[in-house]
Amino acid sequence: MGEYDDGWVAAEDREWQWLARQADERREAAELDERIDHLPFTLREASRAVDDVLAKLLDRASVTNLPLTALHVLVLARRGGPIVSVAHRLRISPQATSRLVKELVGRGLVDTAPSPLDARARLVTTTPEGEELLGELRRQLFVAVTTVAESVGEDRLVAMADELAVLALVEADRPLAW
Repeated sequence: MGEYDDGWVAAEDREWQWLARQADERREAAELDERIDHLPFTLREASRAVDDVLAKLLDRASVTNLPLTALHVLVLARRGGPIVSVAHRLRISPQATSRLVKELVGRGLVDTAPSPLDARARLVTTTPEGEELLGELRRQLFVAVTTVAESVGEDRLVAMADELAVLALVEADRPLAW
């Protein structure tokens, strides 16, 4: 027996029940379609909110006029690697990445060195000052994330982070096609 059937329904009401179930299914499908249609925009808005938080954290750390993409370069430089790999990961040109690296070198946040494997490649790594800045930003970001966790719940936040990590891996392997 379904949601609309209490076992004592007259035969003429069964058609109404069937129509009601069909309408519910169509409504649920339309709601799902709408949520899926809005997903890219929702993710972008969430990304902008994170960018706003990062910009405020940079401000608090007295780091001025640093593009957020340069902050991403700084994070990736912690692993050490070729500039071209950083560019690929950020999906920007190696030339743009080189300009960001040059700016970070000028601020004393990263160093570059020739690659021992390829004389044409330059490796980028963080300096102690870069590590210190990342540590300070991480501490402040933890406070911001804790505030979000209090409003949405820690379990939901962890689940969201896990799902976004999966989405990022899928997107990296097979870019979404529209």
